[in-house]
Amino acid sequence: MPEPQPVIVRRILRGEHTPHDVEKARANFQRWLSEQWNGDERRAIAFCLGALADACGRDWNAMPERDALAHVWLFSFLCPRSVDLDSREVDLDSLDFEAREYRDVMLRSPGGFREFAKRIRLVRGEPE
Repeated sequence: MPEPQPVIVRRILRGEHTPHDVEKARANFQRWLSEQWNGDERRAIAFCLGALADACGRDWNAMPERDALAHVWLFSFLCPRSVDLDSREVDLDSLDFEAREYRDVMLRSPGGFREFAKRIRLVRGEPE
């Protein structure tokens, strides 16, 4: 059984990854885009953004834009289940559930959304 994307991403965020982990995570993301979104990255990101904004509510509205962008990147890179594979329709219930799970993890994380956004930017090589 292939290793789940969140497990690989967790290693990357902790700095415990190998070059193979990064390659595998990128390949998984591309496969997710292809299989669940017909390669339409803009559509995937738009739905992920909407789900996160709804799940996070006031926390999202108060978040600086660069933090929000970091969280949208990470949430989508985790390849949340978002399309019913039989009907090919967006499965909003699944995507909303995944977004609430993400929110809960961030709220339990030391420093919350803001500190985690800093970690995301650091991993991505973006200046602070």
